[in-house]
Amino acid sequence: MKREITTHRTDLSLDDVKRGDVLLSCGRGEFSNAIRLLDGGDYSHAAFCVGRDRRAGPKIVEATRKGVMENPLAPDITGQEYVDVYRFTSDTGENFGSAGWPDAPVIARAHYYKDRRIQYAYDQLFMLSALIMVRKAPLGKLGRANIRFWLDRMIRCLRDDLAGGKTQVTCAELVYRCFYEAEAIPTGKYGLSIRGTLGPDGALVKTLGQADKAIYPELDAETQQRLREAEDLFWKLCSGLHRNPEPESALEAGLRSKAPNPNVYADLVTPRDLQMSSNLELMGRLRG
Repeated sequence: MKREITTHRTDLSLDDVKRGDVLLSCGRGEFSNAIRLLDGGDYSHAAFCVGRDRRAGPKIVEATRKGVMENPLAPDITGQEYVDVYRFTSDTGENFGSAGWPDAPVIARAHYYKDRRIQYAYDQLFMLSALIMVRKAPLGKLGRANIRFWLDRMIRCLRDDLAGGKTQVTCAELVYRCFYEAEAIPTGKYGLSIRGTLGPDGALVKTLGQADKAIYPELDAETQQRLREAEDLFWKLCSGLHRNPEPESALEAGLRSKAPNPNVYADLVTPRDLQMSSNLELMGRLRG
C-alpha cells in the first residue's frame, strides 16, 4: 500500500491512545530538524505505548539520551513540536485484539529492552546519515533497494566491531525490534514492512538473501557461486537500471512490501521508515 507524506491530521487526546500504538514525533531544536530533513520524513523520534497509568495516562517505552526508558506520554507532548499516533495493522488486516493477534508479545519485547537498560546508539547516527544520503542516489527503485541491502550488511559488520558486542538502539530501531522480535509463531509475525527494501520473496531476493552467510567458511561451492552472481547483478543494476528502467518488471517483484522481512537491518531503520510502513496506520495528532 503506497502512502504519501501528508499534513492532514485528526486531532486526538491522550484518551485516544491505545496500548500498542506507535508515537512518531518531531522534537524542538536543530538536532531534531536535522534528523527530520535528512531522513526525508515528518519525524525525528519514535516511541511505543506499553500501557496506561490511572493518573499519568499512557506510558511509553522509548530510546532516549539516558537509554531505553519507560515514561509517561503527557510530558513528552509538551516537549515536542507535534506527536502523531500510528496503529498496527497486519498484512491481512488484523489489529491488536483480533483473534490470534494479542499485543502482549510486542509489549513484552519493549519491557525486555527497558529492563536491561539498553543504551542509546549514538555511533549509529553517523552511519544512518551516510546510508540515507546513498539511498537517495538516482538509481531507480530496485537499484536503491539493492544499495540498502548491501550497505546494511557492510555497516552491520562495521558496527559489530565498534559496539564490541554491546547492544545499543536508536528510537526507531527500538520500535521496529519490539514488533519484529516479538515472540510469536511464525517468527517475525508482527514484523513491520519497510518500503524501498528487498522483500522476503522472489527469486532475486532468495539469491541475495544468502549474503548473510558469506562470513561462514562452511559454504558449499554452489552457494559461493550464487553469492558472486548476486554481487555481479547488484553492480549491473546500479550502473544500468536508472538509464533504462522497466516499471513493475520481474526484477522489481522483489520490492513487494511484505512483513516480516528478514532482509531489513533493524539498526538502520529510521523514523521515516516507520512512517511509510503499510503496517502502521496514521490515526491522528495529539493535542498539546
